[in-house]
Amino acid sequence: MTRVLVLLLVTGGSCLAQSVYAAPGDGSRLYFLSTNRLPGTGQSFRPKLFSWDPSGHVQLVYESPEWWLATLSITTDGSLAAFSATCDCPAKARGLLLHTATGEVEEVGSQAVISRNGRYLFTGNALVDRLTGESRPTPAAAFVGSDGSVLYKDLSNLHRIEPDGTDRVVMGGLRFGLIADADENAETAVVVPGPTTPLVLNTRTGERVDLIELGAATGHPAYLSADGQQVFFAVYLPPHPGYQVMMCRSDATACRLLTTPPITAYPAAISGDGSTAYALYRDRLLRIDTATGRTEQPFVIPVFYPVQDVLVPGSLVRFTAWNAGRNATLNGEELPVLASAEESLIVQIPWEAAGEAQFTLWGGDSPFETSTRVYPLAGFHPQAFASPDAAPLENSAYRQDWSATTYESPALPGEIVHIYAVGLGEVDCPVETGRPAPLDRLCRITRTVNWQWTTGAGTVAAEVLFAGLAPGTIGAYQIDVRVPSGPGAEFIELSDGQVNPRVAIVRVVRP
Repeated sequence: MTRVLVLLLVTGGSCLAQSVYAAPGDGSRLYFLSTNRLPGTGQSFRPKLFSWDPSGHVQLVYESPEWWLATLSITTDGSLAAFSATCDCPAKARGLLLHTATGEVEEVGSQAVISRNGRYLFTGNALVDRLTGESRPTPAAAFVGSDGSVLYKDLSNLHRIEPDGTDRVVMGGLRFGLIADADENAETAVVVPGPTTPLVLNTRTGERVDLIELGAATGHPAYLSADGQQVFFAVYLPPHPGYQVMMCRSDATACRLLTTPPITAYPAAISGDGSTAYALYRDRLLRIDTATGRTEQPFVIPVFYPVQDVLVPGSLVRFTAWNAGRNATLNGEELPVLASAEESLIVQIPWEAAGEAQFTLWGGDSPFETSTRVYPLAGFHPQAFASPDAAPLENSAYRQDWSATTYESPALPGEIVHIYAVGLGEVDCPVETGRPAPLDRLCRITRTVNWQWTTGAGTVAAEVLFAGLAPGTIGAYQIDVRVPSGPGAEFIELSDGQVNPRVAIVRVVRP
């Protein structure tokens, strides 16, 4: 079996979220799972297996019709790939064996893990010798050796099953740990015990090398070459910020940094022969020649997810978007991008939208178009939103003279502050999607809201003079509210008294 990594990049986003990388053989070809799709293909946003080669091409190898693909193992020559797949409705697990040249898929059991040489296949409850057709009962398998050995973890222990079928415990105390990687014949393994740093374990002698002594990053896995002689892992070496990637002999000698000068990078995969390593650097993938340190960038990784947690028709939504492009659709319909910056973009959810919303973006530096998951639409969920022209992290509250509230310029008791927001729902005058709110009259929200301030003295009713669409803007609301007088906290919070206890926060100076 070859190198794998499960990497959680973003929550609720898309990109290569929950991606698995594998670099068999000499690492000249990289395989990875992704829910993104190639532009203009009509592919689904279900998990797919892609490959990248040094010519710079990303190719679809397999598209799952209805199954969520979890784990991935690939033979050294790349001819066979094994998945453990799960159907989302109803819940069911099965193992799939893919012939990458022909696209033929075999269902082989409830799981599928294959050895690097392609001879041995774990099917969920048995290890099958594909050469002879013989099989033997096997309770589990995280890694399958080319000699028929197996590594697996039960509730608390790491087991090795010898080629003759002998099952023995090789390490205990792994209730919250994981097996990150193993060599060709499962004689050397990388184990991450709980949230601690990885260690290299000799499964025959029990000898351990704790990579914490080399600066290994807590909670991050490490990866082995096929012969078990090289280990590739993330390190944190103060005073430099962020993580780097390091390669050492598995006995912790001959170490060298592969990312210099220091950068924030994480290991993704190492080739079977140890000559090539892949690392994730911010929003891009790096391919590293481990002998020379020469680095190239195969492709950038798209990141695309909404900043808001609940979406409401008519309102703006701000997305974090790196390398994802500036062409957007909502449920397949073209959606104008109203504002964009290097790491964000803003669109308006159409007033007529109902039910669910799935956003798609394409046209960036990445080879993919990418999609967020499906979001239910709500009728009302107010959230602070900085001015559409402002930076994403700018405060949404402005003083009576329309200067921004800052730590140096707090609001005063009795002063009226203007708060930009989204999610306030329907208004009492019709406004078309994509058109700014009128300047000659105010469009007020139709919902009755019990606006409240939370102060150091408790909760008090808020005096709201206006709540509706911000004149001259698209999809943004404005709440004009008076700062309460009397004693209280330095920071006060505005609430709608119903669904969001903290619509906005304002610093107040007390005379």
